[in-house]
Amino acid sequence: MYTERMCHAVDYYSRELIGAPLTDDMHFRCQRRLAVFIRTCALVEGTSPSGVIRRLLHQAATSEGYDPDGA
Repeated sequence: MYTERMCHAVDYYSRELIGAPLTDDMHFRCQRRLAVFIRTCALVEGTSPSGVIRRLLHQAATSEGYDPDGA
């Protein structure tokens, strides 16, 4: 599971560089435990907490019907 998650993360971060520009910001509050989890993922994956949040949000939104390619 860990290796599969890392492969997905690496694929996401490489595609994110060539995707749509990041022009909007959103801020949200979360529990400390979730914040620590996100920061830990960022350290393990070698990216920023914002990158982890975008990746996880895209995964959840896609499962709800969001099309990241803008169809």
